[in-house]
Amino acid sequence: MKSQKILEELEKYLNTLGIELEKAVGTVKGGYCRIREDSVIVINRKIPVEEQLTIIANAIHRNNLDYSQLRPPVREFVERFKGL
Repeated sequence: MKSQKILEELEKYLNTLGIELEKAVGTVKGGYCRIREDSVIVINRKIPVEEQLTIIANAIHRNNLDYSQLRPPVREFVERFKGL
């Protein structure tokens, strides 16, 4: 599965959990944060898609989110970052 498609599927998944994926520009690469009551993953849209995916996968693991319902190729991608 292509990286862009994985990114799109992960964005949909995060939305179902109420986590916003904020695509920003600047010197930050990105990461998970809470803004008031909202959960947000910020990613720099100027970095390569593969790096954006790494940030999202790491945030999923650090927050112990259940990704078992993701389609197999997306789930397998996320599992590659478990324990990192």
